[in-house]
Amino acid sequence: MSNQADLQYEFLQSLATGKTLANVYLINGIRLSGYLVAFDTYAVMLESASGRQLVFKHAISTVMPGTGDRVTRSPVPEAASNRVTASRA
Repeated sequence: MSNQADLQYEFLQSLATGKTLANVYLINGIRLSGYLVAFDTYAVMLESASGRQLVFKHAISTVMPGTGDRVTRSPVPEAASNRVTASRA
């Protein structure tokens, strides 16, 4: 395993074992929020109030811990409110 793969594994593993809320930003600008349940080489599984989502890693641009270290599970805003809106100037 390369150093880059080790870094990714350690980061995702810390989110999963720490039950830390994660914000996953997709390459199309959509933000998904939830708890990382599982991950492998190709995908991550997020759990939120709306259920579980399997997200393929090639669609992810950024993964960030949520705004609290260990927060209790609470409802996540609807997916429509998570979309990034573009303004035309």
